[in-house]
Amino acid sequence: MKNKTDYSYEEIVHLCYSLFSDLKVSNFIPQKILVIPNGSLVISRIMIELFNDYIERDSCIIKKWVVEPIFLGPDAMLKKDWRVLVLDEICDSGKTLQEIYDAYKPSFERGNYKSAVLHLRKKGARNSAKRKITPNFFVEVLDHDEYINYPWEYKILEDIICGCKI
Repeated sequence: MKNKTDYSYEEIVHLCYSLFSDLKVSNFIPQKILVIPNGSLVISRIMIELFNDYIERDSCIIKKWVVEPIFLGPDAMLKKDWRVLVLDEICDSGKTLQEIYDAYKPSFERGNYKSAVLHLRKKGARNSAKRKITPNFFVEVLDHDEYINYPWEYKILEDIICGCKI
């Protein structure tokens, strides 16, 4: 049986603040945030508020999933010298981060792009044994059998909605 951890929005805000602090200490202040739905929509909004004095208000660039990932945004993103934070809630296998790295490789190589997650699965767990890329920043490391229930996930929302009288 997997260990399950339920996170509240308040706990997510604290994790985001830790991530924000790490980014500031490292002197990487993003100008743009590349968002990976579904998980990072909420945390990107929190991060934008934390970076309120530093970041452009139109900073969310959405990466949309269809059957295969499609990267939205002008090709000019590769030509600009924006500091971009690629944000996700968790990194297991690193597949999503690898796809983003491959798509925006010149910017990553210039050091303009950094990746960050709230949770990083320990190497050797599940798909993480095959991980080729590790995020530049992460807040907590998960054991191989730990499962996270984020407050925005369908099951948690379903429980809340079913408990309400509509």
